[in-house]
Amino acid sequence: MSAKKNVLWFVIYKIVLNITYVYIHKDLYGYYGFGFEPSIAKKLISWFLFIILVTCISSKTVNCRTLFLYTTMCLGLTPAFVYYENNPDAETWMIVAQAVVLLIMHIIMNKLSVFQSIKFKKISHSSQSVRFVVVLILGLYFVYAVAQYGMPSFELLSFDSVGIIRENSNMSTLMVIVQNLVCRVVGPISMMLLFFKKKWGAFLLVLIVQLYTYSVTGFKTFLFIPVVVISLLVFQKLDINRLMLRALPIVCIGCSLLYLLFDEIYPYALINERVLYLPAKIKFAYFDYFSKHDFAFFSQTTIGSLFGIESSYTESIPNLIGRVYFNRPEMWTNTGFMADAYSNMGIIGMLIIAVFLSLVLLLIDACLRDNDPILNRGILGMLLLFFISLNDGSAITVFFFRRNDFCIAPSMCGIF
Repeated sequence: MSAKKNVLWFVIYKIVLNITYVYIHKDLYGYYGFGFEPSIAKKLISWFLFIILVTCISSKTVNCRTLFLYTTMCLGLTPAFVYYENNPDAETWMIVAQAVVLLIMHIIMNKLSVFQSIKFKKISHSSQSVRFVVVLILGLYFVYAVAQYGMPSFELLSFDSVGIIRENSNMSTLMVIVQNLVCRVVGPISMMLLFFKKKWGAFLLVLIVQLYTYSVTGFKTFLFIPVVVISLLVFQKLDINRLMLRALPIVCIGCSLLYLLFDEIYPYALINERVLYLPAKIKFAYFDYFSKHDFAFFSQTTIGSLFGIESSYTESIPNLIGRVYFNRPEMWTNTGFMADAYSNMGIIGMLIIAVFLSLVLLLIDACLRDNDPILNRGILGMLLLFFISLNDGSAITVFFFRRNDFCIAPSMCGIF
């Protein structure tokens, strides 16, 4: 798909979101604080910034950087633009700050050539030493996890019960980091290679490790990663960016029609509300609150836990935002990486996180350069879920999260 067609599909997507918001969402979720006070000035500003951004980030290349920019634009900023146009509590500086940060990240990742000459020595994934290390890591992790957490209760494995599982799990910060390394990196890549080579027995064993981790933590990411990776292998010729741009408008329209024609609200609530509009509203709530109160200075993140930074807030920030802006103190309002960065150190925090993420993504692309395309595609599938997580999770949370950072309280299900 050419860059011009990408821009066109971005515009179609935003129009779909605008129509959905105006004719369905503002009425269906008006009680939740979604208003409708459109401003011509804000619409002009919104479309001006939107066109600049999508024109800059549109690319025919599919790599780690473009996948991140597309995901952030589709799931994070486009719904934020729609919310900004129709709600007076969304101030112009808030949307400008997010747009500028994404543009800065685009410039750092695509205009700086500092990492372009870096060459990493490739390690053959078929070597005996690599196989031994992978088997050792997976085996030790699984044995330790079973010894510490025991066998799961299979009665609690439905999506409706994940909140109970999360409440009962108690993991150290170090264990969660190890768990993410195994189940977000080692496990998925191993499954991808085994699936490609049709080694079904070994594939099943790795899958069991992945499913076990989901069963004792309740985090659906560990369950969805294998699905995404395998899907990308099955449909190897699909352009991930193109698929995202074409699928999202269709999905939004489909969920809307299911609600309008058959009164099926769950798909609409799960996708349009939970993935798109609610995270956008929560982002503006964070910007508003921390523009008037003290910053958190990473005190409630893994960084704070490791370095002993004490929080000036007596309650968790997600619960605080839930209480102040939604009148629901039990609501866990986790937010995207930009708003979270602002809550910790303001505009400076946003710039720090932007540079950090940009450098990480540049290094990943440098590692993937000239690598096995099958392996790269699986890694991109794994990274896609990281990028989706950044829509309602902080960068520190997604890379090094502990349990309380990533939890979505069962009370969130009330929005359905």
